Parts: sequence; structure tokens; C-alpha cells
Amino acid sequence: MASLELKKVEKKFGQSHVVKGVDLVVEPGEFVVILGPSGCGKSTLLRMVAGLEAITAGSILINNRIVNELEPRERGCAMVFQNYALYPHMSVAENIGYALKVAGLSKADRDLKIRKVAQTLGLTEFLERKPSQLSGGQRQRVAMGRAMIREPAVFLYDEPLSNLDAKLRVSMRGEIRRLHQRLGTTSLFVTHDQIEAMTLADRIVVMNEGKIEQIATPHEIYNKPASLFVADFVGSPGFNLIEGVYDSSQHAFVGLGGGVLSLDRAKTPTTLPPRLIIGFRAECAVVTGEGSDPSFRVDYIEDLGATKHVQGFFDDQKIIIAVKGDEALPSGSDFRLKIKADDLHFFDPMSGRRVVQ
Repeated sequence: MASLELKKVEKKFGQSHVVKGVDLVVEPGEFVVILGPSGCGKSTLLRMVAGLEAITAGSILINNRIVNELEPRERGCAMVFQNYALYPHMSVAENIGYALKVAGLSKADRDLKIRKVAQTLGLTEFLERKPSQLSGGQRQRVAMGRAMIREPAVFLYDEPLSNLDAKLRVSMRGEIRRLHQRLGTTSLFVTHDQIEAMTLADRIVVMNEGKIEQIATPHEIYNKPASLFVADFVGSPGFNLIEGVYDSSQHAFVGLGGGVLSLDRAKTPTTLPPRLIIGFRAECAVVTGEGSDPSFRVDYIEDLGATKHVQGFFDDQKIIIAVKGDEALPSGSDFRLKIKADDLHFFDPMSGRRVVQ
């Protein structure tokens, strides 16, 4: 198992600054997912690790060796692409074993390794087929097998599930995770799909506009976002974010519409910035029919079966609340909203960063 380290890595295309001083350490055997929207620099970062893109500044180290000037084949990385990149005229066996053939390995040794990899990936019965005779999921497994057979120090995945339908993506996520548990190979996986990131990663790297917003476990990313961007980007729906000010005399949050949310002195900071954004997850709010809590007016409801997403207004700002599927909240009705102190998060609107708590 290999370590992977990025030190102040940058990439510029002319005047466009795509990757801006990225620092990242991937421990041996760790599965790290880089998550972010299109154009944030995540695929460029992966291609720089693979050696397919030259870096503008900084260092990339694999097993404590700087690989900046090494050719892709010399880095010990194997990459699985979004579009499979299989040779259409070759059989599954030939596609999987092509790198070994180029390396000059004997046919007997090559066949032994091909069959071992095919067995691991459930491809034994497809070895004589051409890629055109396979499903999307099978083709992606062939691409993974071609990477596996090289016994790389680092696996690199560039959005490998994007071309699959929803049901197949779920299946392939499980296969990738089980494969990693068996092989233990250090892995770096790029995606814009937060569900892939949450279900696959040991740690998630959230990127935005060429910079890292947060590096943490999926649990921490979801429950303690480090910035407004992470709070809004991760989760479906994302965080409810409400603008207002902090009234230190009452230790209360006052929304732009004048609604007051009293804060618990024992569980919330007493040194909050004057301008403030509070945030909470849709499932962390409870609607009640009485009390002095801020009011919530129901706008419309998305029925998802087991749950409902209730969209409405809290202090004149749009939010979404998740309730049980059998709960009745008629459109246009008014309720009170109760949120536990532990479920409230505070952000500085000037910096966009989380207020430490």
C-alpha cells in the first residue's frame, strides 16, 4: 500500500487558475473521494496525480517520492475513466491483459492473472465477449479489471459511474467498496455525486473553485460543515440557511424579517459575529402547533413516500422541513418550528466559514 501526498499543487491554463494551492495527504490503504461541482478542478487534480496533466507549481509524492517529472507509467497509478476506454475489437480477456502483453509477460502467466482478476470481478463467463456485447456495468468492471491487473500502488477513479443508470450506480458502488476492502489499495475517487462520496469514502475532500473547502469523514461533512458552501452542497436537500443578526443582549438570533430565535447559553457560543447565518438540516426541525418558537408557513409539499419535504417560510426566508410521510401539513397553514440547540449551526456571512462550536 502506498501513501499519496499533494503539497501546494497548482494548475493554470493561461490566465485561468484552475487548482489553487491544494494540500492533501492520503494514507496507505485509504479511500478518499474528491467531491465538488463541475469546473471546481477535481478532475484536473486527478489527472495531475496520474501524470496526464503537468502541474504548474507544487509537488506530488507517491510513497514519499516526488513524481512531478515521471511519466504516467512510472508512477505506479492505474486510472479508471468515466467512458470505460476499452478496445472494441478486443475480447474482455484481451482488454484486461493488454498492459501485461505490452510489458512482455508470457501468455501462460498473463492468462493466470487475467482469470484471477476476472474471478474477483465476476467476469469469468464474459472473457471471450467483446465490449459491445456487455452491459454498462460489465464494461465498467472490465475497465476496473484492466487497472487491477497492473497491481498499482494507487487507484485513480475519474467519475467512473456517471454513465450508468441509477440502479446500476448503486450496485457498482457496492462492488467498488467491496473491491477496496479486499485489495486495500490506496484510492482517489473523483465525483460530483454526493451519494457516491458519502457511501464510498473513508474521507471526503470537498472542492470549490480550485480550493479545498473541507477534508473530513462523511459523518463530519454532513453534520459539521466547515463552510456555507459545504453546508449547501452536501445533502439533499442542503442545509437551511437563514440570514439575520445576533442580539447579544438577549442571546438570540433575529432574522431579516424580525423573527426571534432564542439561543441556549449553555450550548451555543456567546461570542457570535453581529451579522450571522444560522443553519440546520431539514430533518432536524420539528413543527408544533403552539409555543413561542418562530412561525413556519407551509408553501407546498413534495411527497417522497416514507417522508415529505415541506417547503415553506421561516422568518420570510424559504426553507425545507422533512416530516414523516403520513404527517398532514396543509399548504398555507401556520405552525411553530422547534430546533434543538445541538442541531443549530452558525456561519459568518463575511468569510463564509463556520463559527467554531
